[in-house]
Amino acid sequence: MKKKIYYFGGFPPPYGGVTIKNKLLTDALAPSIPLALRDTRKAKRNPLRLVAQSLRLAAGKGPFVIANSKSGRRKLTMLLARLNPKALEKSLLIVMGGSIAEDIAGDDGYIRALKRYRRIFVELEAMAHKLRSMGFENISVYPNCRKDNRVKEIRKTPENGVKCLFFSLICKEKGVDNILEAARACPGHSFTFYGDIQEDYRQEFLAQVEALPNCVYRGVFASDGVNVYSELHSYDLLLLPTRYATEGIPGVLIEAKIAALAAIVSDVSYNRYLIQSGVSGLVLQENTAQALTQALQSLTPQAIDSLKQGALQSAQSYLIENNLREIQSYLR
Repeated sequence: MKKKIYYFGGFPPPYGGVTIKNKLLTDALAPSIPLALRDTRKAKRNPLRLVAQSLRLAAGKGPFVIANSKSGRRKLTMLLARLNPKALEKSLLIVMGGSIAEDIAGDDGYIRALKRYRRIFVELEAMAHKLRSMGFENISVYPNCRKDNRVKEIRKTPENGVKCLFFSLICKEKGVDNILEAARACPGHSFTFYGDIQEDYRQEFLAQVEALPNCVYRGVFASDGVNVYSELHSYDLLLLPTRYATEGIPGVLIEAKIAALAAIVSDVSYNRYLIQSGVSGLVLQENTAQALTQALQSLTPQAIDSLKQGALQSAQSYLIENNLREIQSYLR
């Protein structure tokens, strides 16, 4: 029997960007690649566990897969570089999020260790370009993929009552205040909010939603991994006017494509690479309530339907079934 490959990363529960990506990838790899999963989130609560994992890494010849977010990625990479540097040359790094080039700038020892990986997989070609400009030659792209749960056809946008959705952490940094201002200016549209509320924004947010008849808060969506697509599909526009410069690759923008839901996003982080403005959604030139309002008011139902169709077509690039081959080839 082929020796198992250790896969280090965070796994659900809870369900978040990193844990969902790891579960989807390992589930897809499992039929062809023998994996031994190691949940490094548990190691954060028990440092001795991380040491034990590192000793196991040192004893093995690889390949290994490291699939952690920022801090865990560095810790495991540097430990492996110190204890078993040759194993790095057989191993893969699956990057979570979009800020790796910024995170490693000036960290020469870490950069040297990263360059020893057999392959590093980032989520967008724009990220790969940044790393190649820093002298990396071991870079490939593995998007923030989802299973192929594409809807069969778009939902026709009604002539009256465009349904808008926010589906993320509810806080000002995500642009929720701009959405609420736009809701006041667009009484004919409805606005639904899903997500945890940042505690210092809770009272203000709930009071404003209560005061706006076209707004409703529905709590945290209870997802089983499939029903999220039917829920997203029941809306017309996903709104994400985030201000986070390190937003990365929001999974909800990928899920929206699969659900044939057009998106209006801020021109922050990598949003412009995920949403092709005028094709699968709109990228705001200015991240203001006024710009969001103008975008909402400018879109006819027919224009929204066209964007929905573009979103569904663009989902093809983000299906896990279409992006496994290279990773599999490095692990066999």
